[in-house]
Amino acid sequence: MSNEQQKEMQVDNSVDSDGTEHYRPALDLTQCHRTFTRGDVTVWLTWLRRGGQWEACMVLTPKRLMAISHERVTPCVIPMSRAWVWAEETGDFGDCLINAGVFCANLGFNPFNPKNPLKVIGIVRDHLGDLLTIPPRPADHRLSVTAEMIVTDNATGKVKEMEVSDEPT
Repeated sequence: MSNEQQKEMQVDNSVDSDGTEHYRPALDLTQCHRTFTRGDVTVWLTWLRRGGQWEACMVLTPKRLMAISHERVTPCVIPMSRAWVWAEETGDFGDCLINAGVFCANLGFNPFNPKNPLKVIGIVRDHLGDLLTIPPRPADHRLSVTAEMIVTDNATGKVKEMEVSDEPT
């Protein structure tokens, strides 16, 4: 293995001068290719960070996410590498049904109502073609401020304000 390959495989554990580690979100729903609304579900076509690489993915969230932004939401993520599981022709229906049940719970549906997992499966299958046509993530991705933070040093009482941004990698 070459030195370049070893460097690519290493995880960035560097620490900023203020003692905080670099934060790299796996999903950034502000940077998505397309969105669709299907009843109470929003379908996001975006990219997932996996080991420093970006992979196309489909994300399902409750539609009310846009109205109630302070509520904690667990996104339902289908990476391109696992899309085959959901396909009717090539998929594993048992695995698909289990995932759909978990997704129902995350989306606020009753997973024990047999119609709900089938509804989720239908939504995912309807957008598999869209997932397969997502282009690579744009390389000219700009930094976007995702949060503001106030850090207080407990020992000295020194207060530092900073912005948290998404890295363009």
